[in-house]
This record gives sequence, structure tokens and C-alpha cells, in this order.
Amino acid sequence: MLGLFDTFEYNQITVNLSLQKRNSSVQNKSTGLSNGWYESSDLSIGIEYDPGNWFFISEWIQSHTRYNSAAIYASAGYRINKFTPYIIHSQNNAGSFPTGSTPSISSVMHADRSQKTDSLGVRWDFMKNYDFKFQFDQIMLSDQSNGFLINVPSNVLLYGDTFYTVSAVVDFVF
Repeated sequence: MLGLFDTFEYNQITVNLSLQKRNSSVQNKSTGLSNGWYESSDLSIGIEYDPGNWFFISEWIQSHTRYNSAAIYASAGYRINKFTPYIIHSQNNAGSFPTGSTPSISSVMHADRSQKTDSLGVRWDFMKNYDFKFQFDQIMLSDQSNGFLINVPSNVLLYGDTFYTVSAVVDFVF
């Protein structure tokens, strides 16, 4: 693995840049067989603007492996005493296989993971080093994708579906 990472700060603006290159091999746990070595890389650029009461954060990543894809998110929020309501939009593209590759039929069938997610939430800093987050998400799958859902039976297609999640989390630092 080889990587170059840097952070630039100017007043209330922070920019993060990252480039990684790796050689990887995956071993099948049940057979013990390896599929050989392959090269992969990631490029990401992130920006944060935080002048005090409000903030904006966004990041874009492009990944090149046996399957090429890109994703982006943007988030904004406003601090009101110990409460921070926020909004997030994220999406990833359908992706593509590298030129000259020969993907399996199964790989092609499960390749498109494009989806969009819109989220509304609030964070409550109720004690020092503790916060509570409540978030509502709307996840929209593309017309050719089961997105990043796991444990979807192979005969079930959720393509084009929209569904919702609600989460409540307590975070702490010790």
C-alpha cells in the first residue's frame, strides 16, 4: 500500500486530499483459493467550512479496483446551544468495469450499487463527551440496483425502490 494524504487549513476552511494505491489479493474462506493479485486506487477530496454557528462538509471519492465507482456527500448543519439540526445528501454512481476486464456474469448482475440517500437529523450534546443523535433517512435505489444493502436474497430485486430508516445513537468519548 502506498498513500499520500494532506490537510490544508485556512481560517475556517479545511481541505483534505488523499490518494492511495494498493496491491490486493482475496482468499475464498471456504475453498482457500486466491484470485490473484490486483491493483486498486482511491482518490478523495474533502472540504469543510465551519465559521462557528453553522457548518458545511462535503467529500468526493473515486475508486478504481476490479470495478470503478465514485461517490459524493454534502452535509450542513446549524448549532443552537446544545442542539445541532443537520441535513445530508449522498449518492454513488453506477460505476463501470475497467477496460479490458472480463467480469463474471454474477459480477455484472451485482455491479450496479447506485443509490441516493437524503437524511435529516439532530444532535444533542447532553453531557461533556456524550451526544445523542436522531436521524431519518430516505434511501432511493436506482432502477438497476439493490444499492449497498446486504443479505438481499439472490432472487429478490429491489431495483427502483425507496425506503426509510430511523436511527437513534448515543456517542461517547472516553
